[in-house]
Amino acid sequence: MTQRQENILSMWNTAETVLSANEEVWSSLNAFAAAAERFRNIHLEIDPNARIQKTATTGIALDKQLVRRRLTAQVAQLAANLQAFATVAQNNTLLDQVSFRPTHFDRLRDSMLPIVVRSLLEKARQYSAALPDYGVTGATVEQVELALKEYESMNTAPRVAIGTRKTARADIMQQLRDGNAQLELMDKLVGNFSAAHPDFVAAFRNARNVIHLGGHKTPKEDKDKPAA
Repeated sequence: MTQRQENILSMWNTAETVLSANEEVWSSLNAFAAAAERFRNIHLEIDPNARIQKTATTGIALDKQLVRRRLTAQVAQLAANLQAFATVAQNNTLLDQVSFRPTHFDRLRDSMLPIVVRSLLEKARQYSAALPDYGVTGATVEQVELALKEYESMNTAPRVAIGTRKTARADIMQQLRDGNAQLELMDKLVGNFSAAHPDFVAAFRNARNVIHLGGHKTPKEDKDKPAA
């Protein structure tokens, strides 16, 4: 399988996740639902592991960048609330530990973001009794914890291995064309949900971007290559 085909399947996996998480939104539009069902059937023929995607939690946008942006927004506000508390309490030690610019979290590497988030959560628990007046409650901490868990699950989830598929190359090419045709139909129809469900529309359009897994091309198998 070529690198291009692997990239397309990676995009398909993301699109399937978004569709599964928002099925209640789009199932009422018959043309969209029919295209989604045909796409899913083709997806399963190429990648039997794709059915795992249907276990995604309903209503949660699973695109990695969306999840990261949600987490960084929440933790930036948590840090700001802790800074306000430390300033009023004249706790300079705490102030040094929680003073971050909002853009700091956007620039952190994927591996470093959870470490900083956990540090701030620890401070929020340590001073929990005094923080509700500053917008930090048990519910606030729980929301950040859930966002962190969601981010970590996406950040570490391995991609489905595609190289071992035994499907004939010609069949795969046709199936990819057929599946993409259904996605293109959904591209045309998804705008119908913009007013009532803009988050779904944004997540679906984001998912449709082909993910480039590497800068090099996957070598094609040599035809009729004699055994060593």
